Amino acid sequence: MSYIMPPNVTIKFNYYPKEGDIPQSRVFTAVGLGENVKFLGTELEFEPVCLTYTEDEMELEFAFSYDKTVPDEVIDSYCNYVITTDGGYHEDACMSALCDFFVKAARKADPDAKYEVIRTDCRKGLVAAVNCRAMHVVLEGQHKSKVGSKEIADTGKSGILNALTEYFSSNNQLLN
Repeated sequence: MSYIMPPNVTIKFNYYPKEGDIPQSRVFTAVGLGENVKFLGTELEFEPVCLTYTEDEMELEFAFSYDKTVPDEVIDSYCNYVITTDGGYHEDACMSALCDFFVKAARKADPDAKYEVIRTDCRKGLVAAVNCRAMHVVLEGQHKSKVGSKEIADTGKSGILNALTEYFSSNNQLLN
């Protein structure tokens, strides 16, 4: 919960075991998706990039980095404080925006490249976390572990793409 909690909330958990045992407590405060990415990847290439897109009744947070020791990709995703183990449209929106951005940036950096950068190249070694907060969202699947609201994919992708463009326009060294 500390990865996806709002920053102004603190939760105190008290556990009272059987009589005679020592009560235990733990305090949780917001640490953000960047810390989630650090937890998932052991040898990150750079500090996690954290982006947020907000529109009307939806907020989409996305944090990512790369780890050469990860064979494919590792992604944690959440929606309205529920872990979405089957992903969904919020995850698809972020991954699609990231891949589109990097493919386009690679073409722009080297238009005459012998080997073209493709979407699979962008996902290899990716360590990411996605969090969506939305008023009207549909969770699908037997365990409600997949976001099924298509409108999140449409608006989320363009919003995250814009956030990536803005972030890397001032962090060109990291992009290279």
